[in-house]
Amino acid sequence: MKLFLALLASLMLVGTNVLLGYYAAPLEILLTPLVVLGLTLLLLRAPGPLALRSALAALLICAHDAGIKLYGGGTHDHEGQGFIHAFLFFGLLPAYLLLLNQASMSSSGTGRQQWAAYLVFPLILGVHLTLFGWLGVSA
Repeated sequence: MKLFLALLASLMLVGTNVLLGYYAAPLEILLTPLVVLGLTLLLLRAPGPLALRSALAALLICAHDAGIKLYGGGTHDHEGQGFIHAFLFFGLLPAYLLLLNQASMSSSGTGRQQWAAYLVFPLILGVHLTLFGWLGVSA
């Protein structure tokens, strides 16, 4: 149940920031590192399998990125896309370090479960950025 509440709070955080971006752009881009860290902390502190929590955090970060690119105010050119990606990576690096710390400190999982938690986060985000990296760019 606590994982569900953490997921719900993280969804509300993502939705609020995307909605903020619709009405007060580019504030949502500047808040992206805080949102990424906040939702990662919420999900990592909830009980449950670490690989699942890691995957949920990555999926919510992907949804946040897509929401920013599609609903953020204004049109995005290549420079704006770089700005969005820079702030995304400002949040992703500490979030991934938190995940690595949580996985290495966890004694409840096997080595295979730890490696799954290590790899699922960058794998999901890498696929998302490869497929949807230029989402929202207008020529």
